[in-house]
Amino acid sequence: MISIRVNGETRLVPENLTLASLVDTLKLPVDRVAVELNLSIVPRNRWGETMIEEGDRLEIVHFVGGGCGNPYRERPAAGSGASPSRTTMATSRGQSLRWA
Repeated sequence: MISIRVNGETRLVPENLTLASLVDTLKLPVDRVAVELNLSIVPRNRWGETMIEEGDRLEIVHFVGGGCGNPYRERPAAGSGASPSRTTMATSRGQSLRWA
């Protein structure tokens, strides 16, 4: 077993584990998460070849759909700073980050 940190929490995981296997083990929806490994975003198409190593630090965010409610309402003017929809990212610790 090796020790890694996932979203700030220490976890023991088996050696020779790929990032894809870790995401699967954590039962995360592959199509709605992004993974940062040691301060670098790992593209989803490289998860299967990316090995998890002792001391790695991962941040995994889960995307939660947002929306504007009524898609036919008036849209804000471009450049006004307003946004017709928002996307929320929630970490596995239950925190949410809003992007305007």
